[in-house]
Amino acid sequence: MLIPYARTNVLINEAEEFFGAQGPIPLTQEQKAILRATLEGGRDLDDLAQDFRSAWAADPGRTRQLVRAFLENTGQFGVADIELPPTIDAVIIDRGWQGVFQHAVDLWHLLNTRYCVLLIAPVDPYYSFDSKLATRMLTPKRWGGQSGSLVECVSVARTVLLKSKPKLALLTHRAMMPFFFDIAHSVPTIAWGDDYGDFQLMAGRHLAEEPPEQNVVCALQDVLFAQTNTGPWNSLAWAKASYWTLKNAAETWFWTQAQLEHARKAYPQWVNRFRRVFPLIDTARLCPGNEDGAEPVILFSTTNTGGQLGAKGLDPLFRAFIRLPEKARLRLVVHNAQEVPVEVRNLGNRVQIHERLPKDEMLHVYRSSLVNCRVSRMDSSPVSILESMSAGLPVIVSKVIAGNIPTIQDGITGFVVDPEDVDGLERRLRELLENRELRNQLGRRGREAVLSYSFQSNLGLFERYLAVKAQEELESVAR
Repeated sequence: MLIPYARTNVLINEAEEFFGAQGPIPLTQEQKAILRATLEGGRDLDDLAQDFRSAWAADPGRTRQLVRAFLENTGQFGVADIELPPTIDAVIIDRGWQGVFQHAVDLWHLLNTRYCVLLIAPVDPYYSFDSKLATRMLTPKRWGGQSGSLVECVSVARTVLLKSKPKLALLTHRAMMPFFFDIAHSVPTIAWGDDYGDFQLMAGRHLAEEPPEQNVVCALQDVLFAQTNTGPWNSLAWAKASYWTLKNAAETWFWTQAQLEHARKAYPQWVNRFRRVFPLIDTARLCPGNEDGAEPVILFSTTNTGGQLGAKGLDPLFRAFIRLPEKARLRLVVHNAQEVPVEVRNLGNRVQIHERLPKDEMLHVYRSSLVNCRVSRMDSSPVSILESMSAGLPVIVSKVIAGNIPTIQDGITGFVVDPEDVDGLERRLRELLENRELRNQLGRRGREAVLSYSFQSNLGLFERYLAVKAQEELESVAR
């Protein structure tokens, strides 16, 4: 499929005049209509050729050539040659940021064991993925665009949704909510939400008396301009469009109970569409091994970047670790090794630092470590903690994390320590380093507790849309 898409923010005013860097762009009415159709999405090159054949050429093939040349010669539009599967069950659309993106990639892998699911994001995954699924991943880099381009990602994603009409759209990052305000009611959509940007959503409720789809192109360009220039939280356009996505979505999922309760109070009219869903773990794959005791290794892992290692608990862990016996080792799995503080890197052979390990290697890391320590000052339900528990690895977490993962009970399925209590953290680390039976007990109970968060146990969340609708289609064909 040849999908036309926007490469940059294209400006159009209420008079439907298009503007470039040098001012108004002189266009015929047909040219303006083509650009509007491209920006709105939902039409491939054959659709445009059919719609504008009489104005451009009598032959459809010639019209398609002319339309493509016109789009590409503007310098602001491109055409992506993408081969889509004949039937698409679901489409995952993510912003491509840190741990949330990795969860989206994991979910994409898991759903593809049963369904045909596309993943659309501005960037390729940071970690390795199953190469057999490469044709189901759409990123600008893969269709010849600019890697990291949010504009290109959104433009192609809108057309894929409108053309393929999947049974389910999954907006796995809150930043993607405003770009599908006019599609969420026609394609069943699940949007992930949290308490970030809540003020803007509340503002949107009061500002957006009329849905933005009254002028889709203008609304989209306003939101894109805010995202790429001022940041979404400063934009009233973002507020209004996100509110309408929230209103039209089939469901909105939240990471924590506090976020869920807040949303229920803020929007009581949609309470039946809100639910809390933990990061789903492949507990069948991430299972215990026989590697415990090989080395006295303490694990710290996070996919966050931008100087957040301290907030995720590396600082108190370091202060407790340097008090431990020399035999103890610290293993870090992080996004960027250069962000690890110098004092930690200076531990010499007592520290191992890894970047962006794929899932198979992470399973070995979990199995060969003695404890995963994440005493974050701010966090939700970190995937690495849930994966550690699934693999039978004991965990030490902060009260923030334990509050968001209620199956972590102090002394039963893990240890809970305040980030400021370095003495208490040291004491718990020593207990686990010296007591194999304690490690085994915590690991076994942790594994049992986390099974309720498995993908396998929660497949019904998706089958309500995918399997049921598939049956409806079979019955429709039979009739």
